[in-house]
Amino acid sequence: MLFNPDAGRGRACGSFGLTPREREVIAAVVAGYTNKNIAQKFSMDEHTVKHHVANVFDKLRVSNRLELALFAVEHQLCRRQGQLRPSLRGASYEWQERKHPLQF
Repeated sequence: MLFNPDAGRGRACGSFGLTPREREVIAAVVAGYTNKNIAQKFSMDEHTVKHHVANVFDKLRVSNRLELALFAVEHQLCRRQGQLRPSLRGASYEWQERKHPLQF
């Protein structure tokens, strides 16, 4: 029998040991959200977001947001069909349909 470090935890997703919240944070990072925007979107403290991002960097062995985004797209860790664009209300963001044929 093979050892599965994620067995029995019920909170880890996929072969990278990511939690559902970490996967949400990854999708937000790929979409271009800042830590502050992610904190607002998921109603959490910005320090908590930084903790999630640091955990994701460790688990995926990446060292910055660009590497994370490239890794996430390559391994299909996020499947949003849209892109983040600033709304007319200033610092808030909203999803809009992607015009480019490349979607993730």
